[in-house]
Amino acid sequence: MNRWITNIEAWVAKGFLLAVFIVVVLQVFTRYVLNAPLSWTEEVARLCLVWLTFSSAILVANRDDHLTVDLVYDQLPGKISRLVDVIGKTIGAATSAVMGFAGFVMSSLMVDVRLPATDLPVMLLYSASCIGFFLIFIHSAWNIVSVIRGGDDVQHASGTTVKEAS
Repeated sequence: MNRWITNIEAWVAKGFLLAVFIVVVLQVFTRYVLNAPLSWTEEVARLCLVWLTFSSAILVANRDDHLTVDLVYDQLPGKISRLVDVIGKTIGAATSAVMGFAGFVMSSLMVDVRLPATDLPVMLLYSASCIGFFLIFIHSAWNIVSVIRGGDDVQHASGTTVKEAS
């Protein structure tokens, strides 16, 4: 995909990681050093952690770097390995679409529910799954197209290149 999209996704993930770190350090400091805990830090840390999880998963999907067990895959001839790769990516894309829709439904149900300390909508938690799985679906579809257009060499997510059998 476009390099600028990848850069944006990476910076978003880094931003949420930094936010989680800062909020958790603040939470520990105020609770154990000042003995005056802040009521909002747990909710903000949870929100940031959920968004960090999905933004990182989006980045992994963009790079086609999900964990794979490729013991058998690497031994397959090129055309069969391409077929197996497309089937696996299609299952991943379909799963992402279903989970994204479920996230949308849950987000819709949580519009009026608020978090107690921050009064933020709970929908912010569930919308991370909706947006995250939707973008994972887009990246998975892009990866499927890339494999199908692959030509003579199939680049697998593990970094190995499988030569097409002639």
